[in-house]
Amino acid sequence: MGLSVVHGIIKSMDGAIQVESDPGRVTVFRVILPLHTESIIAAGGQQGESLPEGKGRILFVDNEEEITFAISQLLRKIGYDVDSETDGHAAVKKFEAQALAYDLVITDLDMPGISGIELSRQVRKMRKDIPIILCTGFSREFTRGRAGRSRAA
Repeated sequence: MGLSVVHGIIKSMDGAIQVESDPGRVTVFRVILPLHTESIIAAGGQQGESLPEGKGRILFVDNEEEITFAISQLLRKIGYDVDSETDGHAAVKKFEAQALAYDLVITDLDMPGISGIELSRQVRKMRKDIPIILCTGFSREFTRGRAGRSRAA
């Protein structure tokens, strides 16, 4: 995960990150999270209530193997059938071979070789109705306006 993603997750949990660095030798990151002693209840749910079961087939694409593995496992755990790729070009070929089999494509925005936007354009040429989720931890180039223009692709 990119540090900006980690920072966002920790901040959303009212936590903090402390960094100590000795250049050329070692850098130490301390993650500080508040202690929660009460039961956690999902928004709108009751204690002990399980997550709704997912249905459908997802193509998940991210160039970072750790993220691809973790997210794919999570999606499978809640019931989705997941195909994953760490290479955008391979993902396009996989989609092309079975375009009608997928219910959703989730792709990282910033990947080497082919961006999530270009991957989305190629997928949409094959199937205009496929929902696509673009994910990013951080991008200076991506704006809401650009997201709207990408949708028409």
